[in-house]
Amino acid sequence: MTKSGMKSVLQITKALADRQRVRMLLLLQGRELCVCQVIAVLDLAPSTISKHLSILSAAEAIPAHGAKTLRVPASKSSSTP
Repeated sequence: MTKSGMKSVLQITKALADRQRVRMLLLLQGRELCVCQVIAVLDLAPSTISKHLSILSAAEAIPAHGAKTLRVPASKSSSTP
């Protein structure tokens, strides 16, 4: 395995190692939600949600965030357990 391949595997593993991030992926699967809705459903602080989004984005589990609306595209969500 190449060094970049190993880094990618480790990023995905890190992203899925947290229960809240898995909940976030399941919540976003196949639907579009406002960040405020994600905050309300998961009952976490906005800064915590932002950190989780950064980790999921780095692992390419979700598109890079920055918009107010979040969505996991079908191609991403179908590869997520």
